[in-house]
Amino acid sequence: MILSIVRKIAVGLLLLVALLFAADYVSIHVPIPSGRPQFGTLVVKPYYAVPMKNGKTEYMYEDAQTETCSHSLFPQYGHSPCWVESGKPEKQLKLP
Repeated sequence: MILSIVRKIAVGLLLLVALLFAADYVSIHVPIPSGRPQFGTLVVKPYYAVPMKNGKTEYMYEDAQTETCSHSLFPQYGHSPCWVESGKPEKQLKLP
């Protein structure tokens, strides 16, 4: 009995997320409302976090860069949503 209720709730949540993603996907392809930009830009300051032998970390900052973000709920076209990226003015880069 409880298992069937949990299963119904899980299926309902999955369908809700799928519907939200589909609506978000359509809104990126068709500007709803018209005139709304689908993409924006943000300025981020990338840095490397380099571990030192003495156990400390050295931070090496690069010049500020402009990144493209999407005005959507979910990542679209390989761009993160602007609402996620706007809270992170700095971006850690991976060491090669």
